[in-house]
Amino acid sequence: MSVLSNIDIVNAMNEDEGIIIMNMRDKSITGLGYDLTIGFIRDADTGEEPETCADDSNRYTLISGHRYLVISKEFVYIIWVYGDTAFTGFLCPEGDCCGIDDGGP
Repeated sequence: MSVLSNIDIVNAMNEDEGIIIMNMRDKSITGLGYDLTIGFIRDADTGEEPETCADDSNRYTLISGHRYLVISKEFVYIIWVYGDTAFTGFLCPEGDCCGIDDGGP
């Protein structure tokens, strides 16, 4: 099974097929799925909040090789059928802004 698209997610939610997103923001549904909104983020080793990007204070600069604790503003319920396709990791080149949005204006 491939990663769920925006259409897959909307269809599963509309047909009550096992995906529920509480506190959902419509603008977070993209062609690639759903972008979770950061409610809390800290470096797992230092406990410090990562720096924000120079051009957008609602995005964070993540350091390659670091681990981050991230809690979303949304609560997501996914039945096991979708579980293996809903969560994908990403790699962040060192010092790049990695498209993690804190939901700000």
